Amino acid sequence: MKYLCFCFVLFLGVNPLFGQIVTEVPVVDIDVDNIEAIKTYCQPGVRNKSRSKGLDITYGNRGAGQLTNSKLETGDVQNMYSKWDHLQVKLRVPVIIKDDFKLLVGYKYYQEGFNFSEIGNTFPSVISNIDQNNLKSSSFSILINKSLNERSYLAVQLRYMVSGNFSGLARFGDRYATYRALAVYGVKPSVDLEWGFALNVSKNFRRFNVIPFFLLHKNFSPEWGIEALLPGFIYARRNLKPGSILLGGLEFGNKNFRLDIPQDGGEELLDYAYNQSHLKALVKYQQRLIPWLWVSAQVGYQYNLNTRFEAKNADTTSFFLRARNAPYFKIGFFVSPHSKEDRMIQSTR
Repeated sequence: MKYLCFCFVLFLGVNPLFGQIVTEVPVVDIDVDNIEAIKTYCQPGVRNKSRSKGLDITYGNRGAGQLTNSKLETGDVQNMYSKWDHLQVKLRVPVIIKDDFKLLVGYKYYQEGFNFSEIGNTFPSVISNIDQNNLKSSSFSILINKSLNERSYLAVQLRYMVSGNFSGLARFGDRYATYRALAVYGVKPSVDLEWGFALNVSKNFRRFNVIPFFLLHKNFSPEWGIEALLPGFIYARRNLKPGSILLGGLEFGNKNFRLDIPQDGGEELLDYAYNQSHLKALVKYQQRLIPWLWVSAQVGYQYNLNTRFEAKNADTTSFFLRARNAPYFKIGFFVSPHSKEDRMIQSTR
């Protein structure tokens, strides 16, 4: 699979009595980097937490496998692939940074693809198309973090995303679009405990969704902690040493793409909404190389739940396939500002 690779460059207090010192924001896909030392107002995250990311470039590979139809008779050719991989580039840039209010804008590009060595006789035009065309998504987001007082905050993310098998980086319009609003209310009794509630509201070419979440970040000691956004993920964290973080746990993932499939003879396009969901058991590691540059690595096992091709017009027939469960890996680099809070916390250890 060939990728269009690109890089972006991201870089870029006061000290009242009841302040809190916080280094990170929660990994909620709504994380807001705490760039200046802010001690008066409540900020998301607990100390020693896994790093938030300004610029993140990640490659992942789920290896070889097959997409099978449970209704196929014995002897029918299966859809065998030699590789199922993806590339992701994320960028978040601060626009407004104040003691009690932060505004960031974000962009994320994601693409994944298959290399098929064999294609079966069931819906071969669909499988051939995703073999030849990468599945892509581009999203634009606004992220807001508002401190309500010394012990609570409100965070909001608004996102517009387009996903499909189109050429280029994006193709705009409701046909490919997902609209999402995510709101988080967080409470921080101390720098070692944070809990809260989140609500995700989304609408796309498949359906309208409202999903509640529960947020929990807790340090049991300087070395051990837990990070969770249920039912999205739960990780146990081990801080091996300053700049070295190990996490292990479970994570749920879900992807949607709109597919335009040409038919022989120039007839109307087949129109599908492709959905793939999975559960991962994983271990991931974050290592600081220099103050702002980190490397990440992840290995795990992916259990595939659904691979759906939902018909979106009268000429299209829905069908379901099953992807083989398999181990996977991810590697990447990311930028995470080494803030004043990091240095102050290190000095207290």
